[in-house]
Amino acid sequence: MLSSLVDDGELQTPPKTGFRPSNLLLNHQDGIYTAAVFDRRHGLVDWDLHLKRLDRSMHHLGAPESAEDYTTASPSKVALAVCRSTSTALRDFIKNNTERDWDRAMVTVVVTEREPSMIGVAPQYRVIVLAYPLPVQMPDQPAVAVGVHGRPRRNPSVKDASWARERQPIEQYKTSEMAEVLLSTETGEVTEGLVTNFFIVTVSAERESAVQTATVDYVLPGILRSRVLQACEALGIPVVYKSPDLKQSGEWTEAFITNCIRGIQPVHSVITDGLAAPSCIKLPSRDGTITRQLKGMLSQLQSFTPLHNLD
Repeated sequence: MLSSLVDDGELQTPPKTGFRPSNLLLNHQDGIYTAAVFDRRHGLVDWDLHLKRLDRSMHHLGAPESAEDYTTASPSKVALAVCRSTSTALRDFIKNNTERDWDRAMVTVVVTEREPSMIGVAPQYRVIVLAYPLPVQMPDQPAVAVGVHGRPRRNPSVKDASWARERQPIEQYKTSEMAEVLLSTETGEVTEGLVTNFFIVTVSAERESAVQTATVDYVLPGILRSRVLQACEALGIPVVYKSPDLKQSGEWTEAFITNCIRGIQPVHSVITDGLAAPSCIKLPSRDGTITRQLKGMLSQLQSFTPLHNLD
């Protein structure tokens, strides 16, 4: 299947086979980015939140920082340019790929600041969009194994493209059996994954279930993370904002990772070689009760933006 690349509003020569979203980020490490899903039947998933998060991250490129949270801020002129470029990329992607071959595409948007000599000749910010085919998503995501390796990132509040380079040494630890690598402190408090947020479920002595995840001080607050927290509120499930401690893994009843591409994916094993914890934490091999409830509520909370709304 063919990808589609748009740079500064213009379609580019189709990327070579093997050119992945991570390659785009490595080529533009000075930029900020977001990665969304385009569903062929319904449109872009939670697109308004992606636009607002880009706006929220613009201070990383020198723009004034908004005091608003990205879920409430208003889209900027950059967001309008992002919409136009995304529309061009997706229309080209649809034209070049037959419907029977795909049902979802990953839309990676990178915004970089132009060289000072170009400002005044062209807009201050450059927008690059890659539409990339995704495998067909199964109705029930299988549970996966994850590893634990590496320390929390330096600047988790901004989704900057340089993270694609910084995480490469940690990715080398990832084996074929691992779907993700989690970051932790030296004492075993898990913050987040390389490209996911991490959650556990615990049960109190009163038999009340609670969802636990690290605070925003230590993680990139992903869009799926925000949706999961909204789902918890809607379902009346308590949330504990504290990094899950590997040393207390005996109290975990469920675990899952989230991002916009994976959705909510259950974790059946946490491999912790080299840490002061069990070498492999075993969890249920399928969705637990809380994970199942959150998945059901998530489908009600997510919004869809049809392609024609981008023009």
